[in-house]
Amino acid sequence: MVEALLDEMSNWIDRPLAIFGHSLGAVVASECARALEARGHEPAHLFVSARPFRRPAEARIHDLPDTEFVTAMNRRYQGIPDEILKHPDVLDLLLPALRADLQALETFQPDPSRPKINCPTTVFGGSLDRAVSRTDLEAWRGEVAGSCRIRMFPGDHFFLEPQRSHLVAEIVAALAPQLEDSAKADAML
Repeated sequence: MVEALLDEMSNWIDRPLAIFGHSLGAVVASECARALEARGHEPAHLFVSARPFRRPAEARIHDLPDTEFVTAMNRRYQGIPDEILKHPDVLDLLLPALRADLQALETFQPDPSRPKINCPTTVFGGSLDRAVSRTDLEAWRGEVAGSCRIRMFPGDHFFLEPQRSHLVAEIVAALAPQLEDSAKADAML
């Protein structure tokens, strides 16, 4: 998955690049950042959200029967909207993708000997997230050699939507120095 994403990013690698990922996307984003750094292209910033770097041992749910899987997803992530639960045909379409995401999350085993992430990193979380606590998010500090900032927002695992404007403001503020440097470089051309 990471290699495919790096291929897609190849046209932008020579420019300042920020990477954002939420939940499973946080794992993918961090692996992309690490792979870019290994190739000599350090991202300007890594933003990860609602995912501890190392997941404490917990029961796997991706292989549960449908009803139990949906119940476990809602208990752990507050994650399937009522509008979808009311329409079993729609839920049936989504379950394979949800299971695949959970399987990737639950079976990911990072190599403990690899280098730490060097680029500045900001870790976001929801203060009411039952799946990912602030303590879980603090574990990213051990995975990042550069600066690592933790920022909590009101909300659950899916705090992104209700906190969108605040989240975007945090991202823009974190990228401001790179944006200013980029604007200065463009002005010199």
